[in-house]
Amino acid sequence: MSPGSFIAGVAVGGATVLLFVYLTGMDSGSVEVVAEPAVTEPDPEPEIDISFFQVLPEQQVKTGNEGVEPAGRTADLGPQEYMVQAGSFPRRPDADKLRAQLMLEGMDVGIAASPQQGGGIRHRVLVGPFDNQADAQETRSALSERDIQATILSRPLARKPFEAQP
Repeated sequence: MSPGSFIAGVAVGGATVLLFVYLTGMDSGSVEVVAEPAVTEPDPEPEIDISFFQVLPEQQVKTGNEGVEPAGRTADLGPQEYMVQAGSFPRRPDADKLRAQLMLEGMDVGIAASPQQGGGIRHRVLVGPFDNQADAQETRSALSERDIQATILSRPLARKPFEAQP
């Protein structure tokens, strides 16, 4: 007997059984009814407090653009010198990369190495110096437009100039 005729025999036999069951009475009451599982209500979801949608628009957010120092602080220190710190990096090549980008945009940029507590050195990318805070703020705004978060630094002119390396 070949495998093809065996499969054909099984198919014909199965079809005959299905036809017999269909014709002899699926509706004769011999079908057993199975109870459906009870449907339970899901647990109610916990209430989520989303009050921050109402609170946030009503809050005042300080962005750091308000100025460098509190009013009156520089008056007693005398003339100030301003620098804009465009970045601070643990690796010198990263600082050099930012410095090169800013130099290509015509900015006066240097790098100052600052020792850190616990060891290590941070390489600070500094733009300037500026004679007044308005010029420093203008540069900070220009850097902000380039997605560079900069910080304005100030100190009395009597101090040693920033040690920016070319």
